[in-house]
Amino acid sequence: MKVVDLRGCRCMDHIVKLERETRDYTGVFEVICSDSSALLDITAWAQRKGVEILEQKKDGDIVRFVMRKR
Repeated sequence: MKVVDLRGCRCMDHIVKLERETRDYTGVFEVICSDSSALLDITAWAQRKGVEILEQKKDGDIVRFVMRKR
């Protein structure tokens, strides 16, 4: 499974990097982030892009998503 590590990215940087890392990718991937705004931003990005969120977990400051892009 592809892992997109966005820890340390702030504000919209995490969306820019996520878009770049998954542009040509299809399948299941994990996203790890540490910015509190990422929870809302990545959820909105997934809805706009038609990416399915399979799992979402928050553990302290770390948010993990498992997503599927077709």
